[in-house]
Amino acid sequence: MPAFDVFGGQEYDGADAAADAGPRGYQQTSNSSDATRVLFSCCKGETHTHKTGFKQLYRRLRSMYSLEKIDNREDLCLEVLLGPGSSGLNNSMQGGLQLGGAAGPAILVLGCPTQPFTTAEFDTLRSFLKGGGSLLVCMSEGGEAKAGTNVNYLLEELGIAVNTDAVVRTAHYKYLHPKEALISDGILNRALGTAAGAGSKSTADAALDSEDASKDGVTGGKGLDFVYPYGCTLSVQPPAVPILSTGKISYPMQRPLGECSSVVEHPGRDCIAVGYVLLQAAAFS
Repeated sequence: MPAFDVFGGQEYDGADAAADAGPRGYQQTSNSSDATRVLFSCCKGETHTHKTGFKQLYRRLRSMYSLEKIDNREDLCLEVLLGPGSSGLNNSMQGGLQLGGAAGPAILVLGCPTQPFTTAEFDTLRSFLKGGGSLLVCMSEGGEAKAGTNVNYLLEELGIAVNTDAVVRTAHYKYLHPKEALISDGILNRALGTAAGAGSKSTADAALDSEDASKDGVTGGKGLDFVYPYGCTLSVQPPAVPILSTGKISYPMQRPLGECSSVVEHPGRDCIAVGYVLLQAAAFS
């Protein structure tokens, strides 16, 4: 089975990124107030943004979601993250939000930040999660120490921690660089394979892949193969649960690579962390 290209698609065209400027200098590409909002942060020195690294992802999501970009640190506030009327979150609000005061559901994407967060910014992110928002944090090899950020300060409260290591492949197969790890048995949540259509490959093609893998000393796994390039491992404890692992071939063995955690007080408001940012690189398709 070939490696799964998570967010494959056509190359992003910069001309397509033209959007109306919203309040406080951030931009959005949809006028629908009911659509789920996906906010790409560019204000903490992220290595991957809507302009670089996540271009294909940005183009693919544009037709389905309301996309916004956060360019300034001043925009990392509840008024922008959750919409107008959400700046005064308190315990008396239903679900953390004033009724009718905020925009649609929001997902904040942090593509490997390289600058530390302030205490006020962490407070904003906590309120964002409690107020109904979701958070996707992508890191890379070396963890927060190499990136120069302190995102673990928030993630550890949710049962997630980014480790300062790197995942390497012990048996070279298809990809020659040891840090371009092809993992065949790392799916811990069957829903991921189902969503990716892992079972759509013919029996003959699957048998050929299994035979090729055996010749290279690779133990073929069941379900979805994926490439984990230049990434790190994660640590997990409740309430977080792992969804990806390094499997039996990569080193460190059987270590979490992706995790999902929900805010205890408000189930369904999720934080997902993965140890790599090359989510849709064409070289690994």
